[in-house]
Amino acid sequence: MGQNISISKAARVLGIKPSELSKRLLAAGVDTFEGEADFEKIKCVAPNLTVADIAQERQRLIRENTLKPIAGQDSGASVQELSDRVQRLTSDLAVEAQLTENYLQIIKEMADRLGGLQISEDGERREMAFELCEWLRGKVIEN
Repeated sequence: MGQNISISKAARVLGIKPSELSKRLLAAGVDTFEGEADFEKIKCVAPNLTVADIAQERQRLIRENTLKPIAGQDSGASVQELSDRVQRLTSDLAVEAQLTENYLQIIKEMADRLGGLQISEDGERREMAFELCEWLRGKVIEN
């Protein structure tokens, strides 16, 4: 078994109720123990689980790199030049954050719809939803 994560924490990251995540896990046959489940197995039923974490990590890296010298530029830049550079990078970060938020919203909506299908009474729909979640998770990991 891999790393465990609490169902309530995973549900919070996903923006769904823990009971909804539990239903999805039950429908997928994922075992839980003391309110936790294997992280990799949760990702099978919730392909966007780490998307937000990836976006936050990217934003953190951009913030950390704002004051590092850019290759080929003089590190003895004036205060005004540094201020202008920080302002440009802050603007770039805001644009990237908005794009990320838009993509996250699309993926969350898709995951919610797939989650609904995963607990469907129709076995074919349920199976298709699991396959699509697996495909989506693979795409998220690739990038």
